[in-house]
Amino acid sequence: MESETEKDKQSQTAKNNSDQLTKLAKVHKELADEYVAVKTNYLAAKKAHEQEVGVPIFFLSLVSSLSKHCFGIYSWRFQSQDFDKSQSRFVY
Repeated sequence: MESETEKDKQSQTAKNNSDQLTKLAKVHKELADEYVAVKTNYLAAKKAHEQEVGVPIFFLSLVSSLSKHCFGIYSWRFQSQDFDKSQSRFVY
């Protein structure tokens, strides 16, 4: 009698575990599908953002390189003697 009860208890536990495993596998598949969708959307948004922002960054770097080349920005400096904001000037 006890072995029959123990067998039924183990059988019920195995069935519960099997049901739980099936549910977890389903949730895992749903999460994997959601991950793929989110990653795809992220990559598309990233590409669109790079295309949108890429142009201004290109122009900023172009202006920066032109100003360094044409105007020698790195060699400009404020005169340190008698510094006055109203009469500040650059030394080339």
